[in-house]
Amino acid sequence: MIDIELMVNITLIILLFPVMIYVYKLNKKLNNLRDNQNSLSELIRSLSEAANRAESAVPALKAVASASAQELKNAADNAQKSKEELEFVTERAENLAGRLENIIYASRYTPETKSSKSLETAKKQQKTEDTQSEAEIELLQALRSIK
Repeated sequence: MIDIELMVNITLIILLFPVMIYVYKLNKKLNNLRDNQNSLSELIRSLSEAANRAESAVPALKAVASASAQELKNAADNAQKSKEELEFVTERAENLAGRLENIIYASRYTPETKSSKSLETAKKQQKTEDTQSEAEIELLQALRSIK
């Protein structure tokens, strides 16, 4: 009987070696898991802090965006007004240039007798021009000085 007991004990010892090796490997893996769990919890904390900072920055970003949008709208409105004013001035300048061309043409291509009539017409036109804006007057003076 002693032989059977010895055989069973030897068999158990032989079977315990692979179990011990498996337990050792399992212990290593559990330690790695614990270490990773700590780093994972730190990562989650830092992610949570970043999310909180982002949430607190959103109202400030909205305020800045709103202010920028208002400034951009004001700039666009001012640009539109300037464009309309420039179109008006350009149109008036074109009208004046056309009238001046007619006066110049009439003064160059009419006989001397008609020249005095065209001068009278020019004087009458000058009186109406006096009621016009300063910019138009300056433009007329510049064009007359070219003659």
